[in-house]
Amino acid sequence: MTAPPDHIAGADSVAALKIAIAVRDPIGTGGGSVALQTARALIELGHEVVVVSDYPVPDLPNVDVIAFGQALKRWQPGFKVTSRIRHLAQLLVFSALGRMKLRKYENAGYITVDHNLEAWGGDVVVIHNVFSHQYRADHRPLLRRLPQFFNPAFHFRILRERIILRLGRVQTAVAVSEQTLEEARPYLRDGMRTGVVHNGVDLDRFVALPPQARTARRIEQGINGNFVALFVGHEFERKRLDLVLEAIAASAPDVVLWVVGGRVSNQSHYEDMARKLGVLDRVRFWGTRPDVEAFFQVADAFVLPSEYETWALVCLEAMAAGVPVIMSAVGCAPHVIEQGRNGYVVKPTAAEIAAALARMNADRVHHEAMRTAARTVAQAYSWNGVARQYLRLIRDAAPSRAP
Repeated sequence: MTAPPDHIAGADSVAALKIAIAVRDPIGTGGGSVALQTARALIELGHEVVVVSDYPVPDLPNVDVIAFGQALKRWQPGFKVTSRIRHLAQLLVFSALGRMKLRKYENAGYITVDHNLEAWGGDVVVIHNVFSHQYRADHRPLLRRLPQFFNPAFHFRILRERIILRLGRVQTAVAVSEQTLEEARPYLRDGMRTGVVHNGVDLDRFVALPPQARTARRIEQGINGNFVALFVGHEFERKRLDLVLEAIAASAPDVVLWVVGGRVSNQSHYEDMARKLGVLDRVRFWGTRPDVEAFFQVADAFVLPSEYETWALVCLEAMAAGVPVIMSAVGCAPHVIEQGRNGYVVKPTAAEIAAALARMNADRVHHEAMRTAARTVAQAYSWNGVARQYLRLIRDAAPSRAP
């Protein structure tokens, strides 16, 4: 298990920097959360930060919104084709206008940071995932994967990776995990600086409730002694909700599943699957919720058998709330999960997931120790510590524009 340093020597002693951070669709997305939390922490450390985005962020003082961004966000397409058109329009508009914004700030002496390559690069680019590798990890049948080849946004994102990571204006490429950096390395320009900064977690928002308060909250939710497995995510297919449903079907009757999320997924398909497996009465779909921390606080286990992850925010959020994690060996799992102590790294099969759930459910005394151990690990990943690591890389990226 590895943990980031919560302090980097000299990070506080440098003069205040001017930093412009570009992030598309920042609210409710993993990459957006990283960008916004880092921006807030950098502001707290005394640096001048502007966020370039496609719509306002309520609690940030200096957000520069691109033209047409809010209109595209508000557009609610009624068909899959028009939804894809909107997505492509969002990508193209932010690439063009976001780059213009960053160029303006570069000319004004700011160091620019582009999250997910959305603004066509900056002094620093933050790589949250490598799209071509994410595609290769998709093990669905060919007929299920075929429609994306007719989606222009799919090809745009692949080409974007190939082009931006070789541009001369990009001085430093930062990946959110060692795995992500290795996946991106073939596309990086020779001589480009690189770094890895793991994602963090909001330790004030995601907290473990005291036992008495947790018991009261569970009674309010009607849990009544059941063992609650929690799944949180939007892409049900890539995150393999189907395996979790099969694991519930193979588990004891007191093991129930709560599903939070599913913004871009076909929930009815998974409801039908639960019905065929005979566990629909043990599965509850909550949809996308802004109060996800409340679900972590009453859950007994968090389950995420994804085919592809880089550094899953939800894993650390679960652990910060004192929830042991059952996860496939992708992204952050090998770094933060200690087998049997705060969770289990499993093969992505229903049988292994069910076995891990059974071990947790069988020994409630050890399970309480696992809850404490999970929170302890998460405490090493504060956003303040993450921001200090970014600060070191940002400071080195474009010294000619630093004060």
